[in-house]
Amino acid sequence: MRLILASMLLITAAGAQAADCSKWKASMEEGEGGSRMVARMCNVAGGELTIECGAPGTLLMAFAPTGDFAPPGDNPDFVGPFSIKIGNERFDRGMTYGAMDGLMESEVQFKDKLADALGKADSGAISFASSKARIAESSFALNGAAAALKKLKASCRKG
Repeated sequence: MRLILASMLLITAAGAQAADCSKWKASMEEGEGGSRMVARMCNVAGGELTIECGAPGTLLMAFAPTGDFAPPGDNPDFVGPFSIKIGNERFDRGMTYGAMDGLMESEVQFKDKLADALGKADSGAISFASSKARIAESSFALNGAAAALKKLKASCRKG
């Protein structure tokens, strides 16, 4: 009986986790510095994209590649060029490897064209790719992104 109950809970949890990749969410999360608003999206391949408040007037975008990503040469100070696409728009950005979390990170100004495109997007996908970092294109749906980023930006202005 316990095995059946445990199996049912595992299946329910897996279903809930899969549903998390259907729409962007912005919510308060606990972190090193306390509570903060984070907009988050995952993809079914296991990657994750988070956006939170950065320095005043900026957003911090953090991309977790799928699988066990390590920067080229296991360089903890790796900075590499990324091609970020939203619809027909392409944005070339340098992203820095955050060794503590294993994420590729970039600051985006509120008034930057990339932030503007994300803030208007509610369908389609955002994708990241970098030949230097050996990351093939990884995409995240934009369903609900505009509302999540509006909520996030409003919290940045209060903080």
